[in-house]
Amino acid sequence: LMAFPSHLLSTLFCLLTIIIYPLFIFNDKKVKKIGIAISTFIILVFTIFAIKDDKVFYNTTVLVSGGSEGVIFDDSYKVSLKDEEYGRVYITFEKNIEDYMVNAEFKKPGKTEVILESPSGEKIVFSINIEKSTYSLERK
Repeated sequence: LMAFPSHLLSTLFCLLTIIIYPLFIFNDKKVKKIGIAISTFIILVFTIFAIKDDKVFYNTTVLVSGGSEGVIFDDSYKVSLKDEEYGRVYITFEKNIEDYMVNAEFKKPGKTEVILESPSGEKIVFSINIEKSTYSLERK
């Protein structure tokens, strides 16, 4: 998932190209008009899909054991979202930093809670605000 204005120039180039090519490739005026009409239709359809798409599909690391939130955990802990409709969270071990992380696969924007539960049953709760391409996490 890329946030605006990433690839703005390449998008503009593609849009202009799809309209200009029929003008210079074909000699028949009728074929040129049909080519421009098809190009315009395709651009409109994809623009509507891009504007209408409000779903969030991105993966990120929410917590690192011993990180800025000061929570230490390992793979014996359980992690979950209060409302699973927003996605899923899971604990992984990252070999590069030799530590555990809580990773998330978000599906849509909204507010929920990340619940980290120790093997003894102690719960650490974070409120999380999921946005289109970012999130904010705060310990409760």
